[in-house]
Amino acid sequence: MSCRMNPNHSAVPCSMNIVRRLSVVGIAVLLQFIAFQNLSAQSTTPGDGSDADYQPRLMFRTTEDFTRWLSGPFRPSDEEPLATDRPDFTEASSVVGHGRVMLEGGWTFLHDSNNETRSDEHVLPEFLWRIGLTEKVELRIILPTYVNSFEIDRVTEERTRTKGATDLDLGFKFQLLQEDGWIPELAAIATLSVPAGSTPFRSRRTQPKTNFLYGWDITEDWSIAGSTGFAYLYETGFQTFDTVGVGNPAHFVLNATEDGFAQAHQSVTTGISLAEKVGMYLEWFAFFRHGSEEDRPEHYADGGLTYQFTPNFQVDWRIGFGLVDHAADLFTGTGFAIRW
Repeated sequence: MSCRMNPNHSAVPCSMNIVRRLSVVGIAVLLQFIAFQNLSAQSTTPGDGSDADYQPRLMFRTTEDFTRWLSGPFRPSDEEPLATDRPDFTEASSVVGHGRVMLEGGWTFLHDSNNETRSDEHVLPEFLWRIGLTEKVELRIILPTYVNSFEIDRVTEERTRTKGATDLDLGFKFQLLQEDGWIPELAAIATLSVPAGSTPFRSRRTQPKTNFLYGWDITEDWSIAGSTGFAYLYETGFQTFDTVGVGNPAHFVLNATEDGFAQAHQSVTTGISLAEKVGMYLEWFAFFRHGSEEDRPEHYADGGLTYQFTPNFQVDWRIGFGLVDHAADLFTGTGFAIRW
């Protein structure tokens, strides 16, 4: 992370009204989907078994129904363990499945220091809603997340605080291939970043992003995966804020032109099952830019642990380091994933 704040700009207050409105809309859409999806909530009436006998009904007839559904992820189950997009940078090469809903979130702390400045940053709650539209397509909603950044000028001792909400990301993940021998499990994500954040973090216009995800199960307890992504980003006036994926290192990048700049990323990760409910990963990822003021590649290494209380509820922890001088020195965080 390169936190290069404009000294002519003071701290900008968080536009929390935007976050509240978008959160309310997101929750309303989510509950509408849950309540009226009827593939798993159809009931039958006596008859000959034809399609005419199927009558769609609400999933929640009573408060007890809703409570039972809400607590479902925390009860023991024989389901396959969930495959999450966090905590590593490389997102899962699978989708959540038709009618399933997954919420991922967490907190990230980033630290960067050089001869001129020192910066610390907190990012939360990093909410990602994953909603299964079909067995091969999921809707993805990355809600605006809150950023609180502090920077100290080592020469003047001047302290600058910048806080606010990031943009809203809307997109889809598509399951393209299932693993078959040397052919990997393959998925693709298409996302648009919508200018909806606070002033210091809001883009000038909609930003397209794509990400290709692939993975192989080498053994029952060992897997290898990777991602290759591209984005076209725009300045916000004096800086560009971009987060590639949920909970990944945030980048303040000074933009050289009003036309924006191209960014690519590459990652490789390996996952290891340490015990029935405990997993570990080790990872390398990097960003490559063209057309920005900071065109040097940023390389990172990170690792972390996951613990699944049930097949539908997981918590995680991670820590990572920049491998070059202009990358973030340190980032760490913790989070969760819940599947209904």
